[in-house]
Amino acid sequence: MPNEKQQSEKEDIESKVLGYFDQQVLASYINESDKYEVTTDYLSGKITNTEIWYKENVSNEEKLISIRFGYRSLINGEIAIVAFLPDLFEKSKFHIPRWKGFFLDNPTFSRKKDIRFEMWKETYLEGSWKYGDTLITRKLINNISLCNGLCEECTGKLFFKYGNLEKINFPIAENDHQYQDSIAILYGFLIDGINIETLSLLSKRWELNVEVKGDRTITELKKILPELKKAKKFNDAISLLRKQRAKATHGVRKNAIKFKATLQFKKDLELINSGICELIRILERKLKMDSRNASNRIEAKKMLPRIVKGPEPNFSICQAKNMINKQIANVEFGSREYIEHVHESEVLIITFTDGSILGIDTGSNIQNIINQSKLKPSDFHVDFNLSWVPKKSNRKYLRK
Repeated sequence: MPNEKQQSEKEDIESKVLGYFDQQVLASYINESDKYEVTTDYLSGKITNTEIWYKENVSNEEKLISIRFGYRSLINGEIAIVAFLPDLFEKSKFHIPRWKGFFLDNPTFSRKKDIRFEMWKETYLEGSWKYGDTLITRKLINNISLCNGLCEECTGKLFFKYGNLEKINFPIAENDHQYQDSIAILYGFLIDGINIETLSLLSKRWELNVEVKGDRTITELKKILPELKKAKKFNDAISLLRKQRAKATHGVRKNAIKFKATLQFKKDLELINSGICELIRILERKLKMDSRNASNRIEAKKMLPRIVKGPEPNFSICQAKNMINKQIANVEFGSREYIEHVHESEVLIITFTDGSILGIDTGSNIQNIINQSKLKPSDFHVDFNLSWVPKKSNRKYLRK
């Protein structure tokens, strides 16, 4: 525990690098979503320029912005934005007038211990990242990625067609409208975003007579995966999404009322995450595949080199076809012995169970280049760049 002097010094540093602002400062950027992107999670948030706008206006310093922020509870129950001031004054100096209008002078903070604020300080001021994997947003994003990887590995299509949900934005104000709006965005991704093509391919894979039209996605999903009918967390999550999304999009809403939007949204994400876990477990059993392994294979495949042109018939690489249907008995690898006037190279020697052997080293056009310069072949070194995709596995992945 820090002594009084250390605590005083720590608070003095915080007062110099942290500024407190009304939460509505975020709304001014959200309203200009063509220029700015506001990303938030339970612990923190960031305001940046959108990728498209930045590419077109990178020289326009007056609009450039990059500000990290957190949250701190006020005594009246509201939430203040805690901005990292060096980001504002150094990276986003032309935005100072806008933030000045929302500045909170001598705010009165909640007397209760503000765990979220303390977590944010530890992460962004003290450099601790121990909370990263514990955040519900990270857990949900990871599980959606596992679900997508599982389906992509066996059907070639994502389960959620919009991708892996890299951003989950928390409500920007403590009222029921902001809460409902945040839920509506999740609804669009998690329900409207279920890929009809994937459901159709799963139906064919299991030889089911389910015609997938997409007008009642969840109903059709349960026909393909009837086990979901008894998945309590999954069904509770679907019910929640439908109910709150209807309030945000159907008819005319009543005036907004004060509501603990952030806390409730966090609880909802925990329920939704549990529902996604139930979905993954059912898919793993039906597909006889491990979601972690499937997701890792998908990522590894992205690293494989792409062939854009075939070799000439006389090229030695054409002999690689001889490996088809052979079993490997041994693999030797290392650096090739030195050959005068030839570049250095790594070597693979593969021995097959039938006694055949394949040796692989690298060729280059170095000799052509050095004829026009003072370079020597030994000045160059060509390496193999191996990309390895793991074998398929049906090992059960236990998710906490």
